[in-house]
Amino acid sequence: MYEMSVRIRYSQVDQDGYLTLPALFDLLQDAATFHSQDLGYDIRYLKRVGCGWFVTDYQLALEGSTPYIGDRLTLKTWGYRFRGMFGMRNMLLVREDGSIYARVNSIWVYMDLRRMLPSRIPDKMIRDYGQEPAIDYPWPSRKIRPMEHFFERYEFAVNSLQLDSNGHMNNTHFVAAAWKELPADYAIGLIRVEYKKQAMRGDLLQLKMSCEPGQEKRENKIQALMTSPQGEVYCLVEFSRREEK
Repeated sequence: MYEMSVRIRYSQVDQDGYLTLPALFDLLQDAATFHSQDLGYDIRYLKRVGCGWFVTDYQLALEGSTPYIGDRLTLKTWGYRFRGMFGMRNMLLVREDGSIYARVNSIWVYMDLRRMLPSRIPDKMIRDYGQEPAIDYPWPSRKIRPMEHFFERYEFAVNSLQLDSNGHMNNTHFVAAAWKELPADYAIGLIRVEYKKQAMRGDLLQLKMSCEPGQEKRENKIQALMTSPQGEVYCLVEFSRREEK
């Protein structure tokens, strides 16, 4: 298990001082990256061997109050299963009092960047990461069933500031685009993300939204679909409203 200490910074919060969802996804990505780096599998190593880790699925369950600027937390991450080219990773974001803010399940694929095809994870790498028990949590299906009717909100072209070391639009930017379209009073309980296709610099993406009505005419589930103008799906994000207790 890898652990890193987190203190919520000014650059990570919204106008009210609370951690934003894109900043949370950045933290998750940082933890996975630092875990790999401390084992010797940093960006330089991956570039040298022509490989990289691509996340294909995220599931996040959020509980309690959103972390506030200055709050101190611990982010824990570990691999719980490796199969062929796939690595399954859990994460926990824990407050100082021991309560859990975020439980995370994620699936990553080890890619041959020269051929742009999945590649079997080396046995030594699997041994170095190790495997620990998965989080005991009733996760929904990994596959998100798209809603029937979407309406287009806007389109945007991928720019150089959105690219990561693998040369494609970083996964956080998909989530940020979807998150910005949520109603101001929407309390997120569960987030599911499916990454379908890489978005490269200059690609034109259309953001489309759909919702499932709940009680009191409030949106229960909201989906954000990002496609090309021709309809190719890049990413599907689903938000579920937090249940009131």
